Amino acid sequence: MAQCIIPRTRSISTKLVYLELKSILMSNLINRNSSIELLRIISMWMIVFYHFHTHVLQYGSDAVVFKAVQIPLHIAVICFVLISGYFGINASIKGFSKLFGKIMFYALAIIIIVVLYDTYSGSQLHYSSDYVNQHPLSKGVVLNCLLFVSRTPLWFIRSYLFLYIISPFLNEVLANQSKQERIQLLIVLGFITIWSDFFRADGMGEGKSVLNFAFIYIIGRTINEYQLLYKISLKVNLISYFTVTILTLVLFVFFDGTYIDTIIWLLSFKYNGLFCVLSAILFFILFARFTFQSDLINTISASILAVYLIHENPLLNYYIYSIVNAWQYSLSVPMLYIFLVLYSLVIMIIAVLIDKITLPLQKRLSGVISFALTSLGGEIGLIKK
Repeated sequence: MAQCIIPRTRSISTKLVYLELKSILMSNLINRNSSIELLRIISMWMIVFYHFHTHVLQYGSDAVVFKAVQIPLHIAVICFVLISGYFGINASIKGFSKLFGKIMFYALAIIIIVVLYDTYSGSQLHYSSDYVNQHPLSKGVVLNCLLFVSRTPLWFIRSYLFLYIISPFLNEVLANQSKQERIQLLIVLGFITIWSDFFRADGMGEGKSVLNFAFIYIIGRTINEYQLLYKISLKVNLISYFTVTILTLVLFVFFDGTYIDTIIWLLSFKYNGLFCVLSAILFFILFARFTFQSDLINTISASILAVYLIHENPLLNYYIYSIVNAWQYSLSVPMLYIFLVLYSLVIMIIAVLIDKITLPLQKRLSGVISFALTSLGGEIGLIKK
């Protein structure tokens, strides 16, 4: 009898895990515009591809093409923030816990896996601060990986978490504004975030601050609330996007090595650069104006953040980017780009699959965080239990 019960117990346990995973996946597919989800996927691919250039290629060669390619790719982060603004962040303890839990899960899991692997293999544990060269791992580096808000090299995570926290206040302000007040707010924020960094007044981190994220978020909200998608035709949208992008690239390459190319770089590369923001808005509108449904796209998009959390982790980036570093010295430029496209897709596929497999663990960790925040908030009177 025992031999019959044990396999059945395992079967039931496996089935419960499968049903839980299926429930999580299906909940992510409801009421999601696949056109926007496709934009998320493309934007993440652009980020991975861009990182090949900014972390490796631009240092291994003086070819202007490696630097110029970064300009049209650099709009991807702004697109993510525009998407958040367009739909609005509906902040909650549960939502924050889900986001925070995913980030914490990968920070902890990667540390544990790397340490265990190196312990059993007997090799010296290393990390990379510049994405190419290795350095002996210290306790301080491990601590930095865990303190992904204050000490993280993943700046996007810090800025987006801050944006999530302040989004209820932003939403409240925007909901009670007149059209004139909205225009004034955008002008003021745009002036502050673009002017301050362009002229290096107080060093706001190339548009990586929460202030610039708030500015982009409000632009996304404004596009939705004032139906700006329908104020511009598809033809004008396409012509405007390609004109801004191509003209910027041509001018940058033409004036390479001069003071003018520095100005073009500042305007088109920084996250608060005027051309970069404009190009991102036009690119976003190209996708937001269409609506269709695809379960496959929605499923992939739900796990797309994992791609960033895995491939940019300082304990893994040396192994990921050293391959790119080797290719640039052994392949021609056309062949190099073919390899990089395929390599970036492989990284994304692996990261998405890992995220799907680990969803039940992430959900449990998020539940613990949610319970702790709810209990703490209730105790100090921030929220009602």
